[in-house]
Amino acid sequence: MKTMLALRNALALLFAARFIELQRAARRETMARVAPEDGAR
Repeated sequence: MKTMLALRNALALLFAARFIELQRAARRETMARVAPEDGAR
């Protein structure tokens, strides 16, 4: 039972990290699209 809980915890952590990475990439893309001169600088 404890192993299942640990496995689920690790999976949730992995999923959260992936989600945060996606959000960060999307925000960076949006910022680059909104202010291209900022990205060129």
